[in-house]
Amino acid sequence: MREIGFLLSAASVGLFGSLPLQAPLTQRVGLKRSLAWANFLLLPVLLFLPAIALLRRYALSGAAPAALNGAIFPLLLVTLALINCFGTLGFTLGNVLVNNSVPPSQLAMINGVSQSFSALARGFAPLVGGLIVTIST
Repeated sequence: MREIGFLLSAASVGLFGSLPLQAPLTQRVGLKRSLAWANFLLLPVLLFLPAIALLRRYALSGAAPAALNGAIFPLLLVTLALINCFGTLGFTLGNVLVNNSVPPSQLAMINGVSQSFSALARGFAPLVGGLIVTIST
């Protein structure tokens, strides 16, 4: 259990990794391209997480070399840090893009609708995820 806590707190470094990236990236390639790159880079990193779980299962089976078992934790740490970095970058750039696209008189309404849909998605995500896990097992 301590390893999980250490892993999650160490991976939160990725949250701060997006701070020095955001300004130079948006100045160099623009806001829309920065958002596209953040989402484009987030997808393969997210898809790498199940591969790490499979590597861990293989390492625990005893058929894998011992070096693989020692590489699982650093791989997971780097993957979670990158997920935090690209996810935070994409979320921030998305909000900036919305704020730049809406006239100031409608900004409060758009932000309210945006946050409402965001909260709705966070509310339904565990329900849908649990249903998918239940159906798949």
